[in-house]
Amino acid sequence: MKEEIKDIELELSKFPSSVLDEFKTAVNNISSIIEEPYFSSWARQGVQIAQKTVRSWEAAAEYYKASSDVSKFISGADLLHWGQCGLNLCDQSPGLAVSFFKSSTGSRLQNLNSKKMSDWAELGSRLYKGTWKSSALASKFFESSGSILEDLTDTELREFGDFVELISRKSIDVATECLILSKDVLPSIDSNRSDFIKMVSSVAENNWREVKSCFEYAPRFIQSFEQSQRGRFINLSASIAKNNLPNLSLFLNETSRSLSGLDENYQSKFLDLAEQLLPISSEAVFAFLQNAPQLVNQITINQIEVWFNRGIELLNNNVEGGLAFFKIESTTSERVIDDLSSSVELEKVQGVLRIYCRALAGADIEIGNSAELVAKNIGWVSANYATTEGNVVYLPHISDYYDNKDLNFGLFKVISTHQVARIEFGSFEFDFEQESSNFIDSRLQRETEAIEQHKGHVEIDLGDESQETSAPNVEKSHVTDMGRYFNLFPNRKLALDLFTVVEDGRLDYVIRNKYPGLAGLYKRVQQDSMEDRPDIEEMPLQEAMVEFLVRFSLQQFQGLPCPTAYIEEAKLLLQIFNKVLTEDTTVEDSAEATLRIYDLIADFPNTELPEEDWSEIDTEIEEEMSNEEMENLLQQMTANSSPDFGDLGESQDYESPPQVDFRGDFKPELSQLLEKMKLNQTDSQSSMGEGIEITEEMLQQMLAD
Repeated sequence: MKEEIKDIELELSKFPSSVLDEFKTAVNNISSIIEEPYFSSWARQGVQIAQKTVRSWEAAAEYYKASSDVSKFISGADLLHWGQCGLNLCDQSPGLAVSFFKSSTGSRLQNLNSKKMSDWAELGSRLYKGTWKSSALASKFFESSGSILEDLTDTELREFGDFVELISRKSIDVATECLILSKDVLPSIDSNRSDFIKMVSSVAENNWREVKSCFEYAPRFIQSFEQSQRGRFINLSASIAKNNLPNLSLFLNETSRSLSGLDENYQSKFLDLAEQLLPISSEAVFAFLQNAPQLVNQITINQIEVWFNRGIELLNNNVEGGLAFFKIESTTSERVIDDLSSSVELEKVQGVLRIYCRALAGADIEIGNSAELVAKNIGWVSANYATTEGNVVYLPHISDYYDNKDLNFGLFKVISTHQVARIEFGSFEFDFEQESSNFIDSRLQRETEAIEQHKGHVEIDLGDESQETSAPNVEKSHVTDMGRYFNLFPNRKLALDLFTVVEDGRLDYVIRNKYPGLAGLYKRVQQDSMEDRPDIEEMPLQEAMVEFLVRFSLQQFQGLPCPTAYIEEAKLLLQIFNKVLTEDTTVEDSAEATLRIYDLIADFPNTELPEEDWSEIDTEIEEEMSNEEMENLLQQMTANSSPDFGDLGESQDYESPPQVDFRGDFKPELSQLLEKMKLNQTDSQSSMGEGIEITEEMLQQMLAD
């Protein structure tokens, strides 16, 4: 054995020193791993490689170098087979053999059988055409495919090699770029590799310039689909490619993006229909899938099929008209969707709603899209809710809560009626010094007492007042009457939420009684809105009591959760609220009610209570208290200490419960400010009220509220 090694070393000494050096290193590494007769054959095989051509010594050096690693993972027989593959490549080009050996690591080869190893070498060999570009491509093939050998099945490896050879006949540069991209793409698409390789092969045959883009978009469009639908989309794309659709990469990108947000059932349905449409028009398939989000947002899955079949009829009779239908660019397509859809778009009923609102208010009310107000960036931030600033009723762009078009139009009527009621029944006309109808007024007295009590101690803080402070902000500058009113409260956020609930409850009551023809629909919307409300028993106490009042305002009169220890306080809250629910009350009554409700709730700890500390009560009021009885009871309750619930942790910062969707956004202070600005826009001094100039901090505070 030693003599044989000396003979081999003598042979190898005829070549550059790197060959002999690598051989000696390899002998030390593998002599204990590879047994005879494989060891001797392995050593001689390197000599054969070195002797093949003038430059094949480089391949021999790489062969010995790689052997140290490869021998740890494969048998002696497979080691010789691997060497023979490289020896065969030397017949074509020593450079190919060098790339083959360099790309051969033990971890890559350990799971390869002899046939797959031969296929790998043979596929690289086929790419070599005797030019330096083809040599570089073949080398890149070994480098790229070598890193994914474990992932590719025998069939996938052959398919991938066939694809690379096919695209190389079109452009070696594109083939090289695809090889580089394949190192990341093919491992990432797992069970869909064969489908993907077939797809890009189809693209290479029909529009090879699109192939690179297919690799670039692959990770994105593959992940856009549920596992069960990925192969179907890839096969559909392959068929589209065969039909020579221009810009296939755009098809992959746009359609996968359109379908990515859909669940498996919807994806399956759209692909079912696309496969039916494919024999007729690839362009129509593109348009159909591209418009999937719009269709899903407007009609049900069964209605989509009805719309689709109408498009097929048109396409068979008139290609141009059919394409316009699937692109939703024809009036026929839009009309069919509208007839099928249960949703109602604001744009299509805006004129009718304008007439309706003007009839209600007896004024020139305009109807706008809520998104328009949001775009003005003056305080309203959600385009999904209705609102008004006193002159224009802003509505969301679509009403689609119900599965019935008439009900969704009715919802638009309820939403717009509530906003008009803010204007018609004076929600923005609050006057701090105006008397209420049903309460003993306390605003001026509270303001005077607060100023005296805190004189010299209240700092004017224009920062964040959304959380509770130690005292009201009565000495803070105000521009509007609403601002002056909210300065009475240490916790403005809680105060605004309570005022909103009470005022909305007042308006709902007036609407139901003043417009009996709308009462039935209005009551249904109120009841349906409770389905999306949070669980009262899971909320911190202050927030739970605000939600308690929201439910009462929505006419939930039975089985309303209430903290057992605060049942009497809850009953008093309802008595206070109930005084607002008459047709002759004004926004000043809502303000007085809010002051008293705040007095009670602000003293509650904002902590979550255990399940056993809750009860259910009925909220219908059998006998109404007089003002004197109510004031006396309120004074007693606010003077008493809170019940002891044990250790429930620290009180949490107050957070607003979700708003009632159909009532929309209510910003009374900001609306008063905007109205005042309109009235004073010709004032060159831009001053308001008693010479108080509106500051940026004041506006920011009102926006925060």
